[in-house]
Amino acid sequence: MGTGMADSRINNHAGFIWSVADLLRGDYKQSEHGKVILPLTVLRRLDCVLEPTKPAVLARAAKLRGHVDNVEPVLCAVAGEGFYNTSLLDFPRLLDDPSQVAGNLRAYIAGFSSGAREVLDKFDFDTQITRLARADLLYLVLSRFAEVDLHPGVVSNLEMGYLYEKLVRRFSELSNETAGEHFTPREVIRLMVNLLFATDDDILTDAGVIKTGTTPPADQMERLRDGSLPWYSPGDVGDWLELQEPSRTLDREAVAQGWVPRFTANSTLIVGIGATAGSVAHLDCDGSGNQQMTCLVPGPRILPRFLSWQLLSCTEELRAIAPFTTLPILNNDFLKAASLFIPTIEEQAAIVGRLDELAKEMRRVVQLLERQVELLLEHRQALITAAVTGELDVAGVAA
Repeated sequence: MGTGMADSRINNHAGFIWSVADLLRGDYKQSEHGKVILPLTVLRRLDCVLEPTKPAVLARAAKLRGHVDNVEPVLCAVAGEGFYNTSLLDFPRLLDDPSQVAGNLRAYIAGFSSGAREVLDKFDFDTQITRLARADLLYLVLSRFAEVDLHPGVVSNLEMGYLYEKLVRRFSELSNETAGEHFTPREVIRLMVNLLFATDDDILTDAGVIKTGTTPPADQMERLRDGSLPWYSPGDVGDWLELQEPSRTLDREAVAQGWVPRFTANSTLIVGIGATAGSVAHLDCDGSGNQQMTCLVPGPRILPRFLSWQLLSCTEELRAIAPFTTLPILNNDFLKAASLFIPTIEEQAAIVGRLDELAKEMRRVVQLLERQVELLLEHRQALITAAVTGELDVAGVAA
């Protein structure tokens, strides 16, 4: 992911945060520690991110009070983030009055903007506030978290992502959960992603070139026979950015004559219309596609494979907000207006490397499972054959 120093920093922060769980022993089961530690990690990060602009946000909020109904766009702009907090409290000030710490913490959380507050509610942390207060643990736990420095200048965006992932994995192991069963709500994951890259927001039209595929003219359909250029359709898009071998290929003359566009190697393919709209694959070699396929050629600020992974992660959201009649339509204008989070090239490379590793492991697991299914089916057929031919005595089995 990065340097050994960065690894050490992540491990040190994870170790310190993990040590807070020692305070919970006796009152919480090990499998319940994540219900306290994870939401407080998110809260502390939010607190650190907003700290530099908090005075300006409070001052602007005071001026707007009673004069503007919808203050959210203004205060987000002042905060320089997609969220803000209008409470006079922060983590250090929460400790000023130990007897009122529960009420103050609730007031602090209520001070967040609606989007951030809605996401934080997914943790159901209010239940834990009550539980911690009854056990006289709330002040102690908050005191420890106030010591954790999660400012972006200390813990980078990428490091924060790895730190949070490390905590999620550790708590999920204690909960005896399998992959995909972590108790962290997906809305919280999206919030964390937005926090990591919130200052690098851009629209897709600035990322590069967008092309839409087409079908050769009727009098040139023979170009789709025995060519050397792959011609993709939605059915060729597989899982984890994979492209299946296309059923049809193009004569390169079709591209030379301008009958179809050329999709350049190392670009992103996305299905623009139909039941699988939003499906994404990465193109490793030159090709083309039909009118349902859109090719995104990244600019210099974004790694091609990072663009592919990011769009794949947004598939459900793109489908949900896309214009549609009977099916969603991700046309060029819609895609050009889509927002991207663009971290540094180094961070992109690290993210791509990690996701490619995970995808490789997922493919290996799927292949193993498919092979096991094949063997079970073969065994089932062998048993049926043996029973029919009398090689296997099944008399009395049903009884």
